[in-house]
Amino acid sequence: MTTKPLPPDPLRHSRGLVRIEMMAESLGVPWQAIEAFVALFSRELQGHMALSVDLHTGRMGVMTRCQGAEAHLRAARLMGEQSVAEESIRHLLVRAKHFQYQDLLFCSVFGADGIVGFSYDFEHPSEVVLAHAWLADSGVGADGIGLMEAMAEVLAARVVHRIGALEHVDGTRGDRVCFSLPAVSESWDRIQAAVRLVGLEDRDFAPVVAHRAALADSPTFVSLDFLNRRVRRGLSLGVQEVHPMVVETVLDGTCAGDEAADRARLPMELSGHQQHSCVSFCLTPGQTCRVKTAAITAC
Repeated sequence: MTTKPLPPDPLRHSRGLVRIEMMAESLGVPWQAIEAFVALFSRELQGHMALSVDLHTGRMGVMTRCQGAEAHLRAARLMGEQSVAEESIRHLLVRAKHFQYQDLLFCSVFGADGIVGFSYDFEHPSEVVLAHAWLADSGVGADGIGLMEAMAEVLAARVVHRIGALEHVDGTRGDRVCFSLPAVSESWDRIQAAVRLVGLEDRDFAPVVAHRAALADSPTFVSLDFLNRRVRRGLSLGVQEVHPMVVETVLDGTCAGDEAADRARLPMELSGHQQHSCVSFCLTPGQTCRVKTAAITAC
């Protein structure tokens, strides 16, 4: 491994840093792209870290939990250093203040060419009316907001579990509303209703619903994404504690190949887990299911 500048203590000699380095090397991500994030959030990474990989793009995510105004300001500063629009940074800080600078899940995404962008979520159950206001503030139109409210009704969700945003360095931005469902079989009846609501057909959902029996006992999250103020067609399902065989079977069905299967196991194996902490299945009408795997750990 090539010599690289090390971040300040306490992360310097941690197993977490080694995990980040090994994952970056496996995915061809240059260390220089990750260094600033690791240095700025070494303290937070000590307590909470999630490593993820998008099996379609090979991009790597490193996420941590930020508490307190000073940590949220660091997140805003890092985004500004990567030329994220001032309006987007203002949105982050206004929203952080609303949530009293708590419960910010902040993630940087990296590819072979360097940093790709950021995502952040406030993990704070909120009334659906707050999600309405968030989307309106971001410029999402009435149709998109109406779909979000219809989704809440179909899922029998009285609150939104998370509200978040995506900020890419190329200027692309988006918003995300996430609903939480309990680990009971009835949740999947609601998920299938949500699938129909967003125009997905049985063949689009088939790779995931085939594993309903294996997934029904896991907490599940249903997310709607809004890209550049418009609804992204389809939805994403995030399922916790997923057996690796489920992911391998889904990938086999999509002919993703051995490279994708190897990528899928990286976060889990580097973190010493036997299962994926979370798997995201991105479902889009008429397209192959896209998968992202993640492992939650600590440094």
